[in-house]
Amino acid sequence: MARTLFIDSTPDIDRVWRKVHGPKDIPIAVNMGPVAASDVPKTIAGYDTVINDATYFNEATLGSCAGLKHIVFLGTGAASFVDLDAAARLGVGPFPRAALAMAGEIDGWLAALPALDAEDRLRGELAASRLRDAEAGTTSCGPHRSDLAVRHLDLDLPAAEGSTGQQKAVLVSIALAHARLVALSRGRAPLLLLDEIAAHLDAERRAALFDEVVALGVQSWMTGTDAGLFAPLGGRAQILRVADGSIAAV
Repeated sequence: MARTLFIDSTPDIDRVWRKVHGPKDIPIAVNMGPVAASDVPKTIAGYDTVINDATYFNEATLGSCAGLKHIVFLGTGAASFVDLDAAARLGVGPFPRAALAMAGEIDGWLAALPALDAEDRLRGELAASRLRDAEAGTTSCGPHRSDLAVRHLDLDLPAAEGSTGQQKAVLVSIALAHARLVALSRGRAPLLLLDEIAAHLDAERRAALFDEVVALGVQSWMTGTDAGLFAPLGGRAQILRVADGSIAAV
């Protein structure tokens, strides 16, 4: 299971933390900040996940933090405290970074216009297309027409243009990041349903995926047609075989 340290809590944060983090939640050690840059490596020694409020992780510090896999930054502006490019180069996290954005006509308006002007424009478009939409039985303009655009930041290209393996790696990165975010906000990780998750990943990424899932301490269902792909899980998971309308433990 992952070992997590809140590296630089403050008295104000600690008062809230003690109210929301209970004995049945994921174990998280708390260190009161601030922490000098030179003391970061020894402070987080033995931990693979760090919750960070205002401690700066530059490239030199990251390079000295053996075993560090994840930094969970509180609030916005993570790049002000963590050298994100260096973290990616040094492999803090086994999967690639991804950028998510909504892409659609409405999103373009919101990016170029004040919000009220975008609302007025949408109102006008809906009124103008009412008859056409009624005949078609659909709504031709609106936020429901937007798509989720994903960019592979390490390769600096749209995920749709990557190989199947690269796309799968980005998808795993997003799914695991969301699971960790839910775990931190709710105090428990969500149930993970990962269909054919090991396919199209190389051996190194498969092993990293299994380590990540186990570290989350969450119930996870992973399916696949090649039992050999799940060998790195060893005795850390229950393996079930579905065949001829029956389920049996392997």
